[in-house]
Amino acid sequence: MIQGYAPAPVPDALVLAAARRWREARDGGRPVQRALHTLFEPEGCAMLAPVFDSLMRLCESRFDHKLCTGCVLAPSVDEHLLCRLLADPSLLDRIGPCRLGSGMDRAFACALHSTRIMLSMIRDDTQDVKGRLQ
Repeated sequence: MIQGYAPAPVPDALVLAAARRWREARDGGRPVQRALHTLFEPEGCAMLAPVFDSLMRLCESRFDHKLCTGCVLAPSVDEHLLCRLLADPSLLDRIGPCRLGSGMDRAFACALHSTRIMLSMIRDDTQDVKGRLQ
């Protein structure tokens, strides 16, 4: 991490909305980035579509299962874990090693950090992404 730099907290509502839109598109055989783009574009942050697509794909690869999404009442265990890891990527070190090797762990850790940085850049531009994406 860059000395003195701490990205702002990641809004869980945004992560949940992106994870659910991504899962729906994947399961429906639709273009995932287009689905994410329609979620993010009205908020002025369409560039997050490929960021979240990569993050979700690496998440599934890292944990070796299809990302489970929750319902409107509560996030799934996978969504909760993803939100926690985005809030604090160092938690990934506490999880057992990936069966695919340390390269996958490093790739997923980089995706977590990159997503946090991109969200910070977006937040600097829009000032109010949190809670507006459903």
